Amino acid sequence: MDAIHSAGDTELQNLATTMEGHESSADGNDHLYGGSGDDVLFGMGGDDRLYGGDGNDILFGGSGDDFLDGGAGADKIFGGSGNDVIVYDSSDYLVDGGEGIDFLVGEGVKEIFDSTADKPQVTGIEVYLDTHMDLRGMDELSAKLGISVNDDNKISGLDAANGWVQGDDMVSPEGADYATYTHSSGGDHDATIIVAKAAIENGNG
Repeated sequence: MDAIHSAGDTELQNLATTMEGHESSADGNDHLYGGSGDDVLFGMGGDDRLYGGDGNDILFGGSGDDFLDGGAGADKIFGGSGNDVIVYDSSDYLVDGGEGIDFLVGEGVKEIFDSTADKPQVTGIEVYLDTHMDLRGMDELSAKLGISVNDDNKISGLDAANGWVQGDDMVSPEGADYATYTHSSGGDHDATIIVAKAAIENGNG
């Protein structure tokens, strides 16, 4: 594993792509847990849940709609293909959502759009969801906030019927156009979402 730990970001991304294309008997819906050290976790195929724990971990979701939580430490997280949910942590080093519609979820995630904030390197994220809710996958996003990804790989459910109110537009550090919505029920489901306009279903903004 030393070669993986010492590899640069480009080599890690290439490794993630290689591993994703490798068929394995571990291609089920796995739950993988790191320990207190610097762990490397591969989800491979299936809808996996990866928890890094303590240490500076590297998480590869692979294919499928995965949930990835690096835990404490300066982690590197690669979602792979599929519509992934990644837990935001300002101490992480790198987050790469990969292909699909990927969500970066957690309190303070809006600071990604602040050019002066101390934050991880982020790429491949279509949706930034700022909330204190514990959301562990696409099913919970749909059940609690009415958000889903349709068959055309577009985000739907960002409407008044689901409690969403559209706000101001924003521009990402990379220059992409995003729209903001708030969900203010006054209860446990308060949230702000910043979503790439190119990923929104027609009629949702």
